[in-house]
Amino acid sequence: MSFLLNLLIYTHLLSIPTDDVTITISGLESSKGKVEIGIYNSSSTFPKSNEFYKGYSISPNGSEITISVNDLPEGTYAIAVWHDENEDKKLNTNWVGKPSEKYGFSNNVFGVFSPPNFDEASFNVEKNKLTELNIKLK
Repeated sequence: MSFLLNLLIYTHLLSIPTDDVTITISGLESSKGKVEIGIYNSSSTFPKSNEFYKGYSISPNGSEITISVNDLPEGTYAIAVWHDENEDKKLNTNWVGKPSEKYGFSNNVFGVFSPPNFDEASFNVEKNKLTELNIKLK
């Protein structure tokens, strides 16, 4: 009987959601360089490349990568991503200012002539809740 009770408790504990954020980034066309990910918690810093709350630099090995972030406190965040193929730590643009490297934002929002604002790209992290985001680079 105690075995069954322990099994029920263990199964219940496994099913409790966490406040992790899982980010899947798709649309990568090469495995060159790094995928730069900035997680922002303020509209005043989004999406400035070096003023993020948390940042990650990941070597791609296919057309898609997935990362888990498990230490974000409850709050509102926005994500900016770009594929820094030449590893110069900046989003390269052509002569008219259009990005020449693939990029994307949380909620898959894009501005017309500028990045989206924080509110458009924002999402909430809640305690004991898994947040899953899919970002398609363009």
